[in-house]
Amino acid sequence: MKKNKLELQVNEAREEVKGWIRKLGIKRIPPWLPNFITLSGIFVTLWASYYITTGHFSSAFIVFIASQFLDTLDGAFAKQYGLVSKAGAFIDSSSDRLNEFLWYISFSYYFYRIGKEWVVFLLFTTMFFAFMISYTRARIEGLGEECRVGFFQRVFRIYVMSTVIVVIIYSVPLAIYIICFLLIGSIVTVIQRLAYGVKILKGKNF
Repeated sequence: MKKNKLELQVNEAREEVKGWIRKLGIKRIPPWLPNFITLSGIFVTLWASYYITTGHFSSAFIVFIASQFLDTLDGAFAKQYGLVSKAGAFIDSSSDRLNEFLWYISFSYYFYRIGKEWVVFLLFTTMFFAFMISYTRARIEGLGEECRVGFFQRVFRIYVMSTVIVVIIYSVPLAIYIICFLLIGSIVTVIQRLAYGVKILKGKNF
């Protein structure tokens, strides 16, 4: 299935990182390093989450950028040095879900703290559908079919959440509108994937 423009841009960025790694001239790395980088990203996300809960969004954005760099670096190291494995892919996917969970929880705590409890419900609903996007893809691909349907994949959701971090510095109401946009887009993507899954798997026996 054809990749969308955003996915292609992310892949290009990863290739650039691999190019930087090659220029370092390092012949070998410890086999545990990619997974260590992946797990380190969780602690960096926790750091950024702390800044979000306390309302220090400028600092949160800087740390957010660092966490996304680590998210790119682990895969680049694994591919460059032939350390790609199913265990590594599982760890990476699991950490992605945990990191995304931390973003929603930290924003929920912030909005609760400033007296906008209804936004907490909005965020939890958005988180549910965001996780459903990942689940539907995993389930369809677990049944032997590829699934890249829908625009609101994890990469795009990260871009939107990073926008929220920046926008909320200047306008809380506008940040809430962006979260609503993320919710609507996530719901649409889930519906697209459910329909696609039923269509492509219909009539197949396992």
